[in-house]
Parts: sequence; C-alpha cells; structure tokens
Amino acid sequence: MMGQNSDLTWFGLWDGATTIRASLQKQIQTLETNEVAIVAAPKPWYLYLLECAGGRIYTGITVDVEARYAAHVAGKGARFTRAYPPSRVLLSLSFSDRSTASRAEYRIKQLSASQKRGLIAGTYVCDFSDFLSDAPVAESSLKAPDAPVE
Repeated sequence: MMGQNSDLTWFGLWDGATTIRASLQKQIQTLETNEVAIVAAPKPWYLYLLECAGGRIYTGITVDVEARYAAHVAGKGARFTRAYPPSRVLLSLSFSDRSTASRAEYRIKQLSASQKRGLIAGTYVCDFSDFLSDAPVAESSLKAPDAPVE
C-alpha cells in the first residue's frame, strides 16, 4: 500500500501543498513585520485650545484635532462645549504620547484666561521641560504660533 505522501505525489498535490504552505508563511511573516512597523510609529497626540461662546477657552487632547473639533461643533464633545459652542481652533501642539499630552493639558488648564491668550498670541511661554524629558517632542510644537488670522 502506498503512503500518504505517495498518494499526494501521485495526484500532483504534494508539491502544490508545499508551495501554498511556503506562500502562506511568507505572507504571515510580512504581516508580522508590518505589525512591528505600526507599533513602532504611534500617532502623535495633540493638545488643542478652542475659542468658545462668550470668549471662553476650552482645552483638550486628541489624536485628530479636526475630527474632535467637528464633534464639539456637532454637540457631541465635552459638556463644556455643548454649553459654550466653539467657534474656532486657537492653538494645537503635538506631543509624542497621550501621557505627555495629558500632563501638558493639565498645565494649560492651570493657567488663567489671560495667560492662555498670551500663549496663543506668543507673548506667554508655558514651560513643559520638566516632563518632556520622559517623552521628547519636536521643538517646533512647543513654540506658540503666530496670532490666528481671521
């Protein structure tokens, strides 16, 4: 009686199965390599300030400022922005991870309204250096932008 491999070889299936197995192993290896690349390059987190009704300023963090702003405008954001609808994004700063963005958010929320306006205008500097050593950020993201153009 012929063995199992012999039967498969007889019908020409053994070579085909080996080729398929090798192809699948290559595809799995490619997927694993791509997964590593995805994990190695996380999206940056953004701290943003919105101008809201009554001249109020809202501060938050997100990975997508445009989408988050749209959610606030649609009334699906924070309770504050439902009560005081936002009119525009005043400032957006990028950070390497959520933890660092959260610490920066806390720091900004401790500022007075006039200090926040100074930060937006570029006349006030908020020092993040005490926690940025843990997660470096592009230097340009720490500078206050030029005053918003209307």
